[in-house]
Amino acid sequence: MVDNKVITIHEQWHPILGKEIPLIEPYHYVKLSRILSPPKLLAHESGSVGKVLPYIRQKVKMWGADVLRAENIKTLIDEDDELSDEESMIDESQDLKRNQLSRFDCIASLLASAECTVAQDIFRTLSQFPIAFPLVLPELDEAGKFKVMLPSFTGPIIKWETKPGTIIENHLFNDPFQLIVAVRIGNNSSGKSTILNQLMASNTMFSSRSDPRAEYGIPHMISGSIEFTWLTKETCSISLWNDVFENYYKEGTNKIILLANLHSKLVPKKWYMATTMKKVRMMFKEALDIDNSDTLPFKISEIKLGKSLQFSEDIEFHVSQLLVDYVKEKTCRHIKLNVMQLQRRQQSDDGLQIWKNNSELQVLIQLFKFVLKLPINKRIQALAHLEREISRLSMIESSKARNQAVLKNEELRKSSLVNRSQKDEKTIQDEIAKIWAEVDDMSLGLEHFFRELGQLYEIFSVNNPSDEIILKLPKLYSELLISGHTIELVNGDTGTMSETWFSAICQHICNEYPNLKIFVISILGLQSSGKSTLLNALFACRFAVSVGRCIRGLFMRLLFLEKDLSDELNIDAFILIDSEGLGASEKMNDPESEKKDRKLTTFAMGVSNLTILNVLGESTRDLARLEKAGMAPDILMVQHVSERNITKISEPEEKFREALREALKIANEQDQEMGISNTDCFHILDERIQNGQLLKPFRPFKNGATAYAPPSEQYHEDVVNLYNSIIEDSKNSKNKIKFSTWYSLIQSYWKAVSNENFAVRFKNIKEIYEFIDSGKRITKLKETIDRSFQKHKESIMQEVRSKLLNWSPNDKSNINSILRNECLKLINEKLRNVPDCNIKCEYEEIDKEESKFEFEFNIKIKCEECEKTNKERIELEEYLRDKNNEKCEMEAKQTIENYIKLNRKSLFTKLTQMLETSFIRKGISSESSDIVINTHLENILKNMSNEGLSNQQRQQKIDDVWNLLQQHMLSKDNTIPIEEKINKEIKDEYYLLPREIYHQYIKGNIPDLSNRKAYKIISKPYLDHFSQFIETKELVVLEDKLDNLIDDILKEKAAYYFYHGIIRDLKNRILKICPNYYLPEFKWNVHLYALLMFKPKMISCQEKWDKENTPLGILN
Repeated sequence: MVDNKVITIHEQWHPILGKEIPLIEPYHYVKLSRILSPPKLLAHESGSVGKVLPYIRQKVKMWGADVLRAENIKTLIDEDDELSDEESMIDESQDLKRNQLSRFDCIASLLASAECTVAQDIFRTLSQFPIAFPLVLPELDEAGKFKVMLPSFTGPIIKWETKPGTIIENHLFNDPFQLIVAVRIGNNSSGKSTILNQLMASNTMFSSRSDPRAEYGIPHMISGSIEFTWLTKETCSISLWNDVFENYYKEGTNKIILLANLHSKLVPKKWYMATTMKKVRMMFKEALDIDNSDTLPFKISEIKLGKSLQFSEDIEFHVSQLLVDYVKEKTCRHIKLNVMQLQRRQQSDDGLQIWKNNSELQVLIQLFKFVLKLPINKRIQALAHLEREISRLSMIESSKARNQAVLKNEELRKSSLVNRSQKDEKTIQDEIAKIWAEVDDMSLGLEHFFRELGQLYEIFSVNNPSDEIILKLPKLYSELLISGHTIELVNGDTGTMSETWFSAICQHICNEYPNLKIFVISILGLQSSGKSTLLNALFACRFAVSVGRCIRGLFMRLLFLEKDLSDELNIDAFILIDSEGLGASEKMNDPESEKKDRKLTTFAMGVSNLTILNVLGESTRDLARLEKAGMAPDILMVQHVSERNITKISEPEEKFREALREALKIANEQDQEMGISNTDCFHILDERIQNGQLLKPFRPFKNGATAYAPPSEQYHEDVVNLYNSIIEDSKNSKNKIKFSTWYSLIQSYWKAVSNENFAVRFKNIKEIYEFIDSGKRITKLKETIDRSFQKHKESIMQEVRSKLLNWSPNDKSNINSILRNECLKLINEKLRNVPDCNIKCEYEEIDKEESKFEFEFNIKIKCEECEKTNKERIELEEYLRDKNNEKCEMEAKQTIENYIKLNRKSLFTKLTQMLETSFIRKGISSESSDIVINTHLENILKNMSNEGLSNQQRQQKIDDVWNLLQQHMLSKDNTIPIEEKINKEIKDEYYLLPREIYHQYIKGNIPDLSNRKAYKIISKPYLDHFSQFIETKELVVLEDKLDNLIDDILKEKAAYYFYHGIIRDLKNRILKICPNYYLPEFKWNVHLYALLMFKPKMISCQEKWDKENTPLGILN
């Protein structure tokens, strides 16, 4: 982005602003810096306002608007630098050279130096405080010209309470208002502003001669300006509120009363002259009685101003207004349910047809593209206009339903207090859920346009890759993201990620900033716990905030750092991830909602370097809802408490620790799979509480109990402290990552999290990398273990064959039983030491009589494969030990031990089967023949008549014995069916396999690779001659390789039967076959094709082997 543009200051304002000041644009406004110290200006210092603006701007961004109180502005001047008594006797003209730093000059310059969307953001923050604002202020670069701030002040919501539980919302200057104007007549000793201030909650509401340091002169910019505020309980004095406005608002009107204070001697047609405060209050009451019902709503664009006045730059553009008008005409509900059909049918195969048949959607997208194609500055402004107006339309449209939900909640509360009927409560809860579903149907935001574009991008990337949605829109959205605009990361309605669309946007960011280093922060907490509010205060964000109906899914924002902070932290930007509120009241006890909560929590924490966990009060409920998330030690926990006494702020810590113990108990009892992971994590949290490193207690957000009470100064202080902790954490973090790596990683991680069987195991980016790396090392070790067992299998079978060579079928001794026992003992003992036979050789005790030569001989015959396995095992253990992750180390150790046991058991079964088969082939009687044949023959002989058996009877008896023998051996065969083995190993090895691909595997649907797009799109000049479908020759070669994979693997292993690890070997070979220029979707289908070709061949090979190498196979 370009450096700041500057505003050239007219010489009239040089004494307070200097010759130029920077124009604050969105990209620069959201840039992050260290917390600035309060400046200390000299009493005679020029350019004072320009020098304090950066400090004031940062304070306002972080909701410290109290800095703009007149009494606080005074503290920015170094009182020690004041003139001495002797110097103060100089004539009055000298006083004008003193530092006249004033509240009005500061707030006017703050707004005048901001680009229009920034000015709107500043006012949105300031509007939460009971202060006066400059509705008209002078232009900074031209004398005698004034700027009317109406466009920048339109839209914020002002609230008041008509009766307990009933809140009225007024969208400033969009909804009805009445403006009372105060002007000065003559030269009374009591100034107009001074009189007005006596009616307000603060005696410095309007700039007056009573302000601190006013004795040194009036504010430079006050003449000709107009200050205004709204008259609500927060801004009025007690007497004005009780006497005039309380009854007015109780009537339920949504018309707000505004008070404008003209700092000039202009006299309107209708005016009142006040002599006492009581008369002034009566004048307000009379003003309320004026009938202005015939006043029509106004449009700013239709207002005509005089030559000296002009409106501040508006965020409204013709193209954005066209879209607003279209939505208003169709209604938000219709747009969401009937027009935006693609995002509602994401799994549909007929997306292109839906697009072609939906003319309303085509118009909507065309209008939205007009907005996106504006230059970046205008694009940001137009989107801010869309966001404001569509949000307002949604709120108006859904107001009736939201009021019904409030009434139903009250009914539910009364029902639970009176009769405690679970049935009645369930009925009301269902009704509330239904009402909120209706509200959702009418809730439309920019994220819905973003989702629809994402679906179109995926459709057009296949069917029309030359469309501007493919060629231009990802770059346009990347520019927005770079400028600090928020985009949706995960769809909150469907719980999906538009991976192709997101990837295309991120790729353009990588092109612009190839070495961008980031630190990722996410925030989690229950619904309406103030997560978005906290992020807005920390980083001047614009995440959606409203009671009970907040954001859905996950949203992300990219914020760059000022160079000095970037150099200090060794990162370029923060990524902020705001999550959907967990535990929505209308979704309680809904398994799908709980599943979604877990998925979003897991994903947000897994892709973050730092997670802020936002909790309320003791937060036992919060932790119970989050206990399956595997909370990371690298988190900061913000706890909002109601106690204002600083000495009691620490009291909730013990309650919180008790909540931790409860959550730990729940984790241990409910989810065995979490086990040590959760236990360790909670203990770490407890330790960090004791060390004062985890818990960040936040004092009350509101300074009062009224409907529109302002944020408290204590909340601002807590925000600053948390911000400093975040900066310090990012400085100390060793997990910084490049943006290019992060965005590609989160797509794989999302697939993993989306798999309902995926274990919640990763704390952060670093652990994901370590998991992948350790997985590769474990795979390598498993391969050496396989080779060790294979080597010993061959050695054991050679020894068994050698023993069988010495047997004679004519031997009548008890050698059969002895020989079998010897062979079984040999198999058992040899396998017991695999893959540790060398360790056994080195350390087992030898007989005293054994010679030194024999001992040395034992050492020299070490097994080479076991030696390699032992070496790999030691390297893996050292690697895991260096990571200082006991949990990971234990899991890896257990995985290897289980794999060795599995191989040992499998090979023992194979060898004993082969042994029994060898006995049968050589005519050695087996245990089965002893039990079945001999016993049955004895019964035949005992029961046979003197005449003997006929040929037919003899054959029948033989068949009976044969069948009994087969049944007996079948009952002793505990071998798992081959198909079941294959399916289980595929499920274990391919745990990231997309669900639809896995379903196709289960159904046995072999994909037609010729009909699927295979190649990634190359550069644009070649598109006309480029087909994404695989070339015929390449397909023939590819399928031939895939068809022969099983033969190649079995031939290499010299084992024509199923062994544990064969799917892993198969997967690795497929990965090597697929080149990088294949599309990910095509690669998955290649795997599917190979697996379905492998399966029947493997079954056939196993059956053939079983016939030749198992007793039952030989008998059959």
